[in-house]
Amino acid sequence: MQTAVLEVFGDFGFRRASMALLAEAMGVSRQTLYNRFESKEAILDWAVDGLIAELRRRAVACLAEREASTAQALQDAFSQWLGPIVPLLRGTRHGAEMMEFTSDARRRKTADPLEGIRTPLRDFLLERGIRATPSEAEDLSFALIVAGKGLLLTSADVAGLEQGMARVIAGMGLHEPKAARRPRRPRQPSRTRNRRGSA
Repeated sequence: MQTAVLEVFGDFGFRRASMALLAEAMGVSRQTLYNRFESKEAILDWAVDGLIAELRRRAVACLAEREASTAQALQDAFSQWLGPIVPLLRGTRHGAEMMEFTSDARRRKTADPLEGIRTPLRDFLLERGIRATPSEAEDLSFALIVAGKGLLLTSADVAGLEQGMARVIAGMGLHEPKAARRPRRPRQPSRTRNRRGSA
């Protein structure tokens, strides 16, 4: 439901998104909408808060997946966390405006909502032994989040975001090491016969 509301804001812009359109997207009457929310800003806040909480939940679930490699868990977490936002930014006429409006409102209230994954990411990096101290893990989680935010703003689609995060993860050395290869035996000089039949 939150995504449908955000799509209305993205398609029509904040000013032109009518209460009737928002009520339709939520599947409720306008009267119910007016009774539940005091303003369009409150509806936008509700939708953004709900979406961010759901995306964070999905990302944390990916980090908790024990069967996944470190690189795959990180890739999946960032895909779940930021991937659904890309179509809202790129696939709607007013997506960037909506994101800016939302970010400004969040900064006035609390910290950046996209930071909500920093602690679970830090804990994941410590649990997997990627970093030895909380401070090192915090620094790495910060770098991953900054890279993810940059890709969110510059990726044309979800595939671009995912490819970019794969490069970031590999570039930071977070990919799984390749299986140890057996060293090759040194070549033995081959014995060839000359034309006369001698070795």
